[in-house]
Amino acid sequence: MIIENGEVVGTIDLRHVLNKNYFERLGHIAYYIHPQKRNRGYATKALSLAIKWYKKMPINKILITCYSDNEASKKVILNNGGVFEKATPDKQSNKIINRYLISIKDDKLS
Repeated sequence: MIIENGEVVGTIDLRHVLNKNYFERLGHIAYYIHPQKRNRGYATKALSLAIKWYKKMPINKILITCYSDNEASKKVILNNGGVFEKATPDKQSNKIINRYLISIKDDKLS
């Protein structure tokens, strides 16, 4: 949960192992901010803290995804060092999923 002043403003889900669904659609991290609390930096800060947590894990990069029409989430990902990998169609939602990688072990994606 993402909490400020005792109030839940959102949630964040961290996955250190990706099954097929997580790899194809969801990635390592998912976050949700309550609509009335958006545009206040909560998602950017939460993702930044999650990246610090992942640096302790035995992986070199994080996969994070969002729908191609989700401009706010794209901004959060890019502000945290996300590098666009590719766009893929999502059969479940009939939308396009943008995939981003965030390197956590060094400055280059490997």
